Amino acid sequence: MTAPALAVGDGSADLLPRWAALLVLLGYAGVLAVVGRTTTLRRDIG
Repeated sequence: MTAPALAVGDGSADLLPRWAALLVLLGYAGVLAVVGRTTTLRRDIG
């Protein structure tokens, strides 16, 4: 076994189902989009 394999595990267990991972990814994208838009609009109108 290599060191990265020990850090992550043996890779036999899925942490999330694909649909849940997709929801997490879309959630992060949505939050970052709102933060980016809010920051841009605040700095742009002044």
